[in-house]
Amino acid sequence: MTSVRARIMAAAWDSFRQSGIAGTRPEDVARLAGVARSTFYRHFKGIDDALVAVAIEQGQANLRDALAGARQSELGEICWTRFVCCAVGGLTSGDLAELVGQDYMMTVVRLTYGGQNHARYAAFADLIVPALERDIEAGRLAAHIPPQDMAEWLLRQIWSLASVPPFPGGDEVALHHYVECFIVAGLLRQAPPPPLDNLSERVEAIWHSVNRMEQALTTSRPR
Repeated sequence: MTSVRARIMAAAWDSFRQSGIAGTRPEDVARLAGVARSTFYRHFKGIDDALVAVAIEQGQANLRDALAGARQSELGEICWTRFVCCAVGGLTSGDLAELVGQDYMMTVVRLTYGGQNHARYAAFADLIVPALERDIEAGRLAAHIPPQDMAEWLLRQIWSLASVPPFPGGDEVALHHYVECFIVAGLLRQAPPPPLDNLSERVEAIWHSVNRMEQALTTSRPR
């Protein structure tokens, strides 16, 4: 049996598509759901709250589809590059895009991540953290970055790319290279070396680096 909250969310979805976000009122949603206006407010603080709930539901479905598709490919860098690209594609051409449109995407992002409501973020992060943990344990991702931090990084970049596409015309190849080089690459780096304690150690380290470069240039120079 469909819960009252689910009925209200379905009604909000229909009203948003019929009248737009700005044209939807709580009484409209309540009428479509067949409940009293007071019942709407028992489940949601207002239209913005209902919008976020619908967006999270659609966003979760999009991330599940993207993760399922990515796991069918090779693991590690290729897998997570594909995941981000699939997730961005779902947000810009799927049900959520149909709901909010390009003009409202940033509004949804601000409402979803604004304030101190960590439960909204967790609704997305909890879907991908287990997969990140598996790749960290297998040595395919950097072990010094906590999986929760990785998840936050990926989610924020996904929303950013969906809100402000970096390339005109939906260039999938360019998006793939962008994600691979500037987003996923950070998850593969090893931990930085500990800082050297004194000046003499720093000078010696620099000298060794310069010496190695000089030797490399000498051996590669044509005779």
